[in-house]
Amino acid sequence: MLEVVNTAENGVCISGFGYDSSLVDEHLELDKDLLDSVSKTNPLFVVNQSEHLAYLDSEAYKRTSIDDSTTDPHYFKRDGKLTGVVAEANWTSCLISSSHPFREICCLGWRISGKLDGQTKRFNQGFTAAVNEPYLDYEDNSYWTLDYPTSDVLYKAIRPWLHEGWQIIIHCNGDRAADQVLEVYDTLFKKYPDRDLSIMHRIEHLTVTNKPQVEQTKDLGLGTGHTSTPWATYTITVKYYRVFDGFRDS
Repeated sequence: MLEVVNTAENGVCISGFGYDSSLVDEHLELDKDLLDSVSKTNPLFVVNQSEHLAYLDSEAYKRTSIDDSTTDPHYFKRDGKLTGVVAEANWTSCLISSSHPFREICCLGWRISGKLDGQTKRFNQGFTAAVNEPYLDYEDNSYWTLDYPTSDVLYKAIRPWLHEGWQIIIHCNGDRAADQVLEVYDTLFKKYPDRDLSIMHRIEHLTVTNKPQVEQTKDLGLGTGHTSTPWATYTITVKYYRVFDGFRDS
């Protein structure tokens, strides 16, 4: 990126894709301060390899409507100041609504949820691991939210589709999200015991879970999928080592 900045005109927006902290010495995460050291005149915008996160410099923020006053937890802060890290769909929405060319990248449609595919209905629940205990680098877990804030909201979203015979697939990341998803599946299956049992409903990205959750997943007859990317493995294991009884220390 520094090489590009050195040949670019001042004010030109520069974007990058594919940063993976798990492949970098000391697992260095990008942030606003680091990007500001690369350029103070060009808006810089980098998408993480996972597409869950993006990183903005100060110049990029100046061209959006987002500042330190935002209360949205998807815009990460440190000591009340934006860090430059933006999570999930917010990194596209804040840039699409801005006045600079980054919006052309955002409109490609990455990470669209709720897509219908044949007789399948997809839902998202829990981004970048919605967890019951805080990550190592955070005082609380407010950054890692649930897409559906309560079990009742998720239940009402899913029930009509299951009732009509659709296969349900829920992206579920983190033990906090898993608690809710398993509760909703259990409630639905009890409400519809005569549902089509040939349809295997699923939980995708089922990570940072505990043994009872895995056993309940099996008992409910759910199919599962798990993450295997280096970035996700590092982020939701090493940084969340408390779940693994001192995994990091061992």
